[in-house]
Amino acid sequence: MKGMHKSLNLMLSLGLIGAFVMTLLAPKAITLLFTPPVSFGTNCEPAAVWSMDRLVGTQMGGLLLGMIGGLVLSIAIARRNRSKAAEAGLQSGVLADAK
Repeated sequence: MKGMHKSLNLMLSLGLIGAFVMTLLAPKAITLLFTPPVSFGTNCEPAAVWSMDRLVGTQMGGLLLGMIGGLVLSIAIARRNRSKAAEAGLQSGVLADAK
């Protein structure tokens, strides 16, 4: 079971790294692939670049908030499990002394 736990943690962390890298690279790829070959009467490229930069910033903020939330949640669960284990240890020690 411990090996499965490590595998899932590795998959999650590499997935987050992949999401982070693709978030940074995707807007550049979109502007390279979809730049019109002929200049039209209006130029929408600055607006598209601004909106893609805002998208990347928002995604990075969401990624950081999710990571911080996951860290806080995992610490809270670990503390709760430790306190339950300590209570169980105390109860088993009391029972061992009574015998």
